[in-house]
Parts: sequence; C-alpha cells; structure tokens
Amino acid sequence: MTFPINSFFSCDALSLLERLPSETITLAYLEPPWNTGSTFERDTTTFGFSSDDELGNYLSKVLQQLRRILTAQGSVFLHWSPQATPDMRLVGSQAFGCPPRYEITRVRRSIGRFPKDTPRLDHEFLLVYSKSDDFIYNTQYRALTLEEKKARYTFKDDRGTYATSIMTIGICRPTFQFDWRGYKPEPTRSWAFPEQKLEDLARDGRIHFPSSGSLPRLKRYLADHPGM
Repeated sequence: MTFPINSFFSCDALSLLERLPSETITLAYLEPPWNTGSTFERDTTTFGFSSDDELGNYLSKVLQQLRRILTAQGSVFLHWSPQATPDMRLVGSQAFGCPPRYEITRVRRSIGRFPKDTPRLDHEFLLVYSKSDDFIYNTQYRALTLEEKKARYTFKDDRGTYATSIMTIGICRPTFQFDWRGYKPEPTRSWAFPEQKLEDLARDGRIHFPSSGSLPRLKRYLADHPGM
C-alpha cells in the first residue's frame, strides 16, 4: 500500500495498520479511547467499548501491528491516563516484549471533578516504546532569555561567564565523606565525585573556590549550556 505524504484517513486504526508494509514508520502517536465510562462520539459514530477486556484486546492488536511496521530507529508514544483501564503498561510491554523505554508525565490544566473525600488525579502520561535500543531521541531545548542569563551566570573568568552548583549530594556515603583540600561535607551529605575527579576538575579550572568558608562549587559555563 502506498499513499502520498500528508494523507489523512478516517477509518479503523487496526484495519489501516494491517495494510501497511513492515518497518516503514519511525514515529507513531496513539491516543485511544480510555473506556472510563464517558461516551466518545463524533457525528453519529461511537468509539466506546463494551468492556475493558475488549478495549485491551483491541489495543494489543494495534500495538503489535505498530511494532511490526516500526523501524529499528522508530518509537511509539502511547497517551494514557491512570484513571483509565486496562493497565496499558502491561498491554504495551506484552506487545513489544519489553517495558517502556521511558515515561513522560503530562500535567493536566484542568483536573476535572472528583469527590471531596478522594484524591484527585492531576496528570496523564505517555508511554514510549521501541523495538530496539537504536531508537531516535533528540532532546529539545529552549534558549535562555537575557534575564535568565543575567540571573544565573553571575561569575566570569578567562574561559567565560559561568554559574556555580553544589558538588555534594544529600546522601550519607562514608567513602565519599573525605577531607579534600581542607573541605569536608556535612555529616548528612557526601561529595558527588571521588577525590581524583575533584582533583581533575580543580586542575582544569572548573571549580569555584569561594572567599568565605563555604564549600567549593562546580563551574557551569554559559557557552556549554544548550538551553532549557
């Protein structure tokens, strides 16, 4: 089956996917009916399912077809809600033979109506699956505004403008609570790097030593910052 770019199909997803050739798609986004008891209608067609088992079986077949037509570099994004049934992590993992590669949380702008004596669900999520470890992932960045640069990058040396960040973590790790150049973390914290790594950073000029008695901090240069 061949069709021009930007084609639009109004049909059952499974019947279309079954006609597509294998390993031809690099990205698929699936937002199926959630079968939460609401009525899904468009014109005179109802997209509801009579039971959760029926919905789960249908989506399992859809995901199996998506896995078939997906390339080794492709990914499937499955939009779902914790309020909906069935458990799409289980359905998706069975179809792809592995857990989700990662999960994206989408905060709801409107959380809907819930009884006062029950917790409210304030998010949905995207489960991301792929058929290999070679899936494409391009991190998206937003450039820092001038105000953000001025507020965060307040130091400067011969290498450029930089901000600083702490080099300790809030975990008690005895092997990382050593004395380094006269500095030692608080009893409830530990260095984030081993001693040799600290020495390497210091020799490379990437550690900021405050004039006060506070702990040294890591330099993070603006030139190395890809954005938010």
